[in-house]
Amino acid sequence: AGVSSGSGAHRSGLVEVLVREHWHKVLVNLSEEALSLSCEDGENVNSNGFTNGSYLDNSNANSNNGPQA
Repeated sequence: AGVSSGSGAHRSGLVEVLVREHWHKVLVNLSEEALSLSCEDGENVNSNGFTNGSYLDNSNANSNNGPQA
């Protein structure tokens, strides 16, 4: 069951993901525009993780999120 286009429906919930041999609870939010994961335990959050590129600045040559020429 997917989110139908134009409905504006959002889905969210808690899931557990396995990262580096440890299970972590994360909050998942799904909208028509984005899928976001948020760590439930703020103490273990660091900036060394991977992103889908949505938080890259304009100086990153590999970003696909900027305006197309």
